[in-house]
Amino acid sequence: MTEHKISASQIKTAFDIETGCKRKWAFNKIEGIRSPATAATTLGTNVHTVAEDYLNLGTVPDLKKKQGRIFASGLHLVPDRKLVTGVEENFNLRFNEEVTFHGIIDFIGDDFVGDHKTTSNFKYMLTEEKLKTDPQGVLYGMHLATSRNFGLTDKFYLQWIYYLTKGKNEAREVKIETNRLQLEMTYFPIAEQAAELVELRKTKQAALDVEPNYRACGAFGGCPFISKCQIENQSSVYDFGSLNQNPEEKTNMSSLMERLQAKSKITKTKNTETQNEKPDVVETVNINPPMAEVVRIVEPVKSQNETEEKTEKKKRGRPPGSKNKKIEAILTEAKTQIEKPEEPAAKCDDLGITSDISSETVEKVEYQNATGYTLFINCAPSSGAQDLTARLSQIANQCATDNDVEHYRFIKFGQAKATFANYVRKSLQADPLLGSISVDSMNLMISDCLEELISGASDIVRAFR
Repeated sequence: MTEHKISASQIKTAFDIETGCKRKWAFNKIEGIRSPATAATTLGTNVHTVAEDYLNLGTVPDLKKKQGRIFASGLHLVPDRKLVTGVEENFNLRFNEEVTFHGIIDFIGDDFVGDHKTTSNFKYMLTEEKLKTDPQGVLYGMHLATSRNFGLTDKFYLQWIYYLTKGKNEAREVKIETNRLQLEMTYFPIAEQAAELVELRKTKQAALDVEPNYRACGAFGGCPFISKCQIENQSSVYDFGSLNQNPEEKTNMSSLMERLQAKSKITKTKNTETQNEKPDVVETVNINPPMAEVVRIVEPVKSQNETEEKTEKKKRGRPPGSKNKKIEAILTEAKTQIEKPEEPAAKCDDLGITSDISSETVEKVEYQNATGYTLFINCAPSSGAQDLTARLSQIANQCATDNDVEHYRFIKFGQAKATFANYVRKSLQADPLLGSISVDSMNLMISDCLEELISGASDIVRAFR
């Protein structure tokens, strides 16, 4: 039988609980398409080179170079060179006739095995508990135990050193004591996953024949093979758990908004009865989960006579407890607006605004929706809003085609986001948006062009997470 080599990174790519996708693995291992190098991966390679030179030759890190400074920050954590028996050591751990685990270990000794990790933030470090079951840690540890002929309970160590690549130079380690018996509890399930990958290699001819995980499309800044993946439902690629389709939660939200509206009316009544309370004109905007409430203070439209009358009555100095004259003036005018009995009440159903507001405010919103668009960020009006996913996907594909890349994110480092945003701006100029637009800032494409969408909006409603 043919022997297939499986690495820890292959297991993570295909089966990781949060980011795993078998089709992503297949693009690389079945069709042979490599992911492009990024600035982060290039820097990581350079740091590994510095570490290798130090452990092999005793070469002191060059502090004039970034990779030298990064590695030097963790020198106190690196094992004594005299104890290191192997550097960048290749290993092949045979499981059965078809599956052989392969890897390159950064450093290894008689009773320890370790790896250098570069990271932009220490929050990405594995915990001690997770390292015990991490595929890379398990396979490295099993190689050490096998090559040293350790018994089931003989102790040895896994040591992962993390080097910070952004901000001040700093390094931390995750080090655990383990044994073969403990690792084998994870090792055999990993072997079953490896056997599944071997079977896919034997039976599938193309990546598109392999089951995808659309929830992983946005992981690590976006899948590099997304333009090649025939996505059945474009919106599912960037669906980060939207609750809009959950009738029960929508009902709960409506109930909550009813309570907020009732509270708003009580507040208005109290403001009318007492002069000491601060009056607010409140718009309670119905939005879908994850937000429960968005309340905006609105400055009502006032007539010229009202302005003149206020000017005559205005006293010198600040009112007691006031810190800002302008805010106090707005609140006073808002109170006057609330108390006007002859002002007809109106509702703006298009934006899901259910509290009574002035007709001038309604006309303003209606004019904005007729001549521009209202942008709802991480929320949506109860009456619904447009989804930009399909349109942005078309723009993204055109951007990639014009720049001769598979995906616009492959455009020369540092220029991808700006180039895509420029395409979006030109598209909006040629075919402007109208009405209510709802966007999710977690969407990869939305994130890259959000500033353009904000700059073109007539009004913006944000949800606070």
